[in-house]
Amino acid sequence: MKRFTVSKKLKESMSSPKPPEVQREVSEKIPFWRKYFLQIVIVIFMILFVWFVFNVLYREKIKGLVKFEKITLEAPVSGTFIALASDGEVVERNHVIGKIINPELDEKIKALKDELTFLEKLKKDLEKEKQLKNKMIAFNQLLTIYNLPDRKSIQKRLSINKNFLKQLEQQISLLEKRVSKIEELIKVGSATEFDLDKVRGQLFRLQRERIDLEMDIEKLQGQLRKLDRIESLFKTVNPENYSTTSPEVANVEILIRKAEKEIEILKKKLHSTQFSFPFDVQVVHLLPSNSYVFEGSTVGRVINLNSFYVKGYIPPEILDDVFVGRKVNVILPDGKKLKGIIEGFGAEVVPKPAMLVGSLEKKRYVLPVKIRLTSYTDFIKNNIYENMPVEIELN
Repeated sequence: MKRFTVSKKLKESMSSPKPPEVQREVSEKIPFWRKYFLQIVIVIFMILFVWFVFNVLYREKIKGLVKFEKITLEAPVSGTFIALASDGEVVERNHVIGKIINPELDEKIKALKDELTFLEKLKKDLEKEKQLKNKMIAFNQLLTIYNLPDRKSIQKRLSINKNFLKQLEQQISLLEKRVSKIEELIKVGSATEFDLDKVRGQLFRLQRERIDLEMDIEKLQGQLRKLDRIESLFKTVNPENYSTTSPEVANVEILIRKAEKEIEILKKKLHSTQFSFPFDVQVVHLLPSNSYVFEGSTVGRVINLNSFYVKGYIPPEILDDVFVGRKVNVILPDGKKLKGIIEGFGAEVVPKPAMLVGSLEKKRYVLPVKIRLTSYTDFIKNNIYENMPVEIELN
């Protein structure tokens, strides 16, 4: 068997020093990032994975409800309410949803306009009559011009009408009690609808008489007011800023300005009898049409569709992690996410709403928080409704 030997030449080549180029390449160090690139990538991936697990999959979630600003409609005057929208209807901004018809307000405005016309004509007549030395002659001429009776006859007729009105009101009160009694008798079968209609007819006739009598009384009182104003013109007065004209004309000008101001106030009041808003609203409830309302009474409620927010309910164990200004995600029932921010806390803890308590969940006390939405579209706004249940994800 032959023995393997290394030649002399090969030994020399192996023992001889390496060329300078090879030595330089070997002596150069490999960069740290290149040497440990794979390990760095693995570490970064693990960090991202841990962050995802604890900050995305295990985010704290609480329950909440969509809320809107509710507006209560109050009658600025007494009158008949006419509904121009139905419950649940969405009404665009500046559209009238209801109005109050008040004949008395219209009559007051008409009476003041007539009075203003009267005063303007009176001013012209006084300017013509100011040369008269005997003011009594001018006074009697004005009464003739405006066809006004003397004060005593007006007061006598006014007194008779007021007494008659008092008697009418007593009769109306008795008939109203009788109507109520007949309605109770109908329920037990002791009276008929015919009896009720007969008494209601009498009541309606007396109510119409009362309205006509009240209008006649108002007309007589208007005549007295005109007499008062004419008489006041001939009293000795020295109003300011009227040095170039007679006291009578000066008084008329003061009354004209007063009447114009009263008309302006009543027109604003009349405008307020129409209910409209500069934003979209949803009708919660309106009184039926032809309902009679008194000044200050509630005629309905609406929701401001531009003012919705989310009311969340924080359990006690995570209160330390919640603060004003904290950003949250609001998750709608269809899975859409909206961004929001916590604006404030409730004053006290309350029971969790029943609609947010699961069948196997215990009812508990929670702290309400108000969340303002910072991102939403008109489509989402139009599909959100009052008390819509949502989830709130704490970032």
